[in-house]
Amino acid sequence: MFDLVYKTLAPGGKLVLCKTVIKNEALAKESNIEGLDKLIHLDLLKPLLEKAGFKNVIIDMSSSKMSYEVEADIPGLEGKQKKTVQLGPEKFTDPELGFKNVNDILARVTIMADK
Repeated sequence: MFDLVYKTLAPGGKLVLCKTVIKNEALAKESNIEGLDKLIHLDLLKPLLEKAGFKNVIIDMSSSKMSYEVEADIPGLEGKQKKTVQLGPEKFTDPELGFKNVNDILARVTIMADK
């Protein structure tokens, strides 16, 4: 997967990218949400990058949330109201799927590595 990126990167180059990954594979499988099977599990990222030849691999999860609670002015209501904003399909908020929100299954990570 990362072999081609490594081969095309200039010597001494750096890889920096953001990627959505699976955090909880069991919940992902149970949810039956189309497309999740195409995402990589968080725990596999570093070994795959190192296998491709990358060094000093860092997986940064400091901004990994896929949904946020924000305060917003909502027409017809007084004052600021709390509202959840999420990245991804509405299916991630379906309580019948066994999780509270998309953050239970997925994470957005920043990957940094040296060639």
